[in-house]
Amino acid sequence: MVMLPSSVIHKPAAAGGSSYLDSVASSTCCDLDATISASYAGSCQTWANLIASPADTAAQTAYDFYLGINNTATTDDPTFTGSAGSSSAYFAMDGGDYFTLKSLTSSVPTFWNLARSSQQFWFAYAFRTPTTGTWSATQGFFGNAWTTTNVGTLYYSTTAEPAIFGIANDVGANTQTVAPNSTFLYSTDYLCIISVDTSTGTNNVRSWVNATTASTFSKTWATTTNDPDGNFHIGALSNAGTVQGIAQNGVRIYHFSCGNAFINDTTAAAIVSHLNTRHGRTYA
Repeated sequence: MVMLPSSVIHKPAAAGGSSYLDSVASSTCCDLDATISASYAGSCQTWANLIASPADTAAQTAYDFYLGINNTATTDDPTFTGSAGSSSAYFAMDGGDYFTLKSLTSSVPTFWNLARSSQQFWFAYAFRTPTTGTWSATQGFFGNAWTTTNVGTLYYSTTAEPAIFGIANDVGANTQTVAPNSTFLYSTDYLCIISVDTSTGTNNVRSWVNATTASTFSKTWATTTNDPDGNFHIGALSNAGTVQGIAQNGVRIYHFSCGNAFINDTTAAAIVSHLNTRHGRTYA
């Protein structure tokens, strides 16, 4: 059997020419991936969006993230590990590392409007839990809120709950446990996908954790007309601009993406299959 190089295996071209997530989910706004050199070449301060034409009409670079807090290399930068373009590459987190959206403004519509009413969106986050240790009280997967006085969204894990998604509207925050397993296992790769429709309160939350069939929840979300007041992070959350809930030492981050639709099992399964191939591992 002839073995193809990883650069071929994890970048299948679609009929429309894209080899990224917009080839399987037309609602995709951003696709950031440690295993694709066009997203991270191995030695810069930007984790770059691969989607040339985001579904929400934003510019491609509107969804670019800094390593750490800004464009200066410091100790809060995740450590790129592996070779650029390798399906086994990842960002290593040391307990003080995270990513920061370069600019959270209305030019990034999906992030900017997350806490407003009648929104539809999805996120996908691929990571590996550390080998040992105690799962911290609260670690952020991604988001731009931390308390009920923030405006934004938060996706995080606690010691007691595996994965929780919430929306904060400057007055209150509603949260929903969205993972079916009782806890995350150590030394395990996870692909978590969450999709929400805030225009209805029935069966309006779908969650996939290493799965292609959704766990479905009904939730009335806190919404607002106010602008978000924190930075959007990956591997952490934000309390009005102060970084909180940083991913613990030993976490590996492979991938982050989002879109502006309320997706179903068919689309989620397509995302899972695409990332299974891209990363050379089976999430589900």
